[in-house]
Amino acid sequence: NEGKIKSDQLYKMLVKAGEQAMAEWGGDRSQITHLITGSLTQVAEPGLDRVLAEKLNLPLSCERITIDHMGCLAGFRVVGLASHIAALSSDYRVLVVYGDVASYMGTTLPKKPNKLDIMSVSLFSDGAAACVVGTVPRAHEPTLYEVHKVTSKLVAGSFKDMYMKVLVEGTVINVVDRKSTRLNSSHPR
Repeated sequence: NEGKIKSDQLYKMLVKAGEQAMAEWGGDRSQITHLITGSLTQVAEPGLDRVLAEKLNLPLSCERITIDHMGCLAGFRVVGLASHIAALSSDYRVLVVYGDVASYMGTTLPKKPNKLDIMSVSLFSDGAAACVVGTVPRAHEPTLYEVHKVTSKLVAGSFKDMYMKVLVEGTVINVVDRKSTRLNSSHPR
């Protein structure tokens, strides 16, 4: 069954990413207070959060949140939500795990792709990533990244700039080239 194969592949990638993130963090998994999961390509019961909590042997008291069907924006959302939760208590440790098996959605390049087509298909590929988010690092916790601020705002008139339609014959992804649109990252040193 194709759905089971997709789920098995996704779970395998997510568990591997979660295990790697916890190993890099160096803490005991019993200290994970929250689990945030997400995927564009997974809808099943029991939910992704419940399956991963069990497969990763997280405490039963671990609070679980799932963010699904947001595409590439979800990576930003899950880390942002984790940073907001972690800011509530220095004791909180939030495991974030996000991944997709987008190849099952049929994302393919058109016969004559342009740069935006290539970027669109690249955004939606197979993979998983994870991290542990907390504040006030403990002695055994290396600081690999810092989240300084997370904001998200709607841009007037941008509704049709990026969309995805899943059709029987495959997935159509559209990204409009806007010279005025840019991602900016600045970090005070």
